[in-house]
Amino acid sequence: MALWGTRDSFSVTGTVDVSNTVDTTTVAGTGTAFNTEVNVGDALVIAGKRRKVTAVGSATSLTIGTAWDGANQTGATVTGQDVPKYVTAAEVASNNIIGVDDTEASIAANKARGINTPGWTKYVTYTDMHGNTRYKTEPLVVMSSAVTSDAPDDTIGVPDAVITILTQPSNSSAASGNAVSFTVSASVDPTSATILYRWEEDSGSGFAALNNGGVYANVSTATLNISNNALLTGNIYRVQLSAAGVAANTVSANATLTVV
Repeated sequence: MALWGTRDSFSVTGTVDVSNTVDTTTVAGTGTAFNTEVNVGDALVIAGKRRKVTAVGSATSLTIGTAWDGANQTGATVTGQDVPKYVTAAEVASNNIIGVDDTEASIAANKARGINTPGWTKYVTYTDMHGNTRYKTEPLVVMSSAVTSDAPDDTIGVPDAVITILTQPSNSSAASGNAVSFTVSASVDPTSATILYRWEEDSGSGFAALNNGGVYANVSTATLNISNNALLTGNIYRVQLSAAGVAANTVSANATLTVV
């Protein structure tokens, strides 16, 4: 058995049941093939929690090294990870072991945290005695080839892409019947990622996504065009920016349309 693999995420057939009260270290499978798809030392991801596999009993039963402490799961989907086999069950359960692919290693925000080498890394966020957030990184396996099937690590502060708004939308003030526009300028790291835009309008009942048609055009671009501002005074506009690998959308500042 290899001491580690390259897969940050791999599919596991079937569904699983886990309990926080009965057989808390047993994972029961339905339609699973644990004996051919999962190895001792792998990590399983169930309902967002990671657990290290310590024994595979059969195609439908295996043992995890840390008792299940989440909500009971019935018929839950599961994925696997090729974490280094010598990593402890507690470290896997603490969500400290991440697979870093070439893209993640190239992002400035990750480099600032010491995550700049593709491979398997132990990453810990903690608060020091002065209340400052600090980071500890420890490369466990440095790879010459990239980690594959990258799993999202945004929840522990290791993004696959970072969107930065450079220029926020500005308020618009024009006479009735004029065409107006709202524009946002943004960058993304890495530059190979694609920013997706979605403009929204609040006409008094909260923000709702706009669709092309009527007075609105280019609702999914950096510039929203409004062909006629009549009857829209006081409406507020903003844009949601997203990219693959970003867990939460970046939201622009609000811009108000005023008819004078």
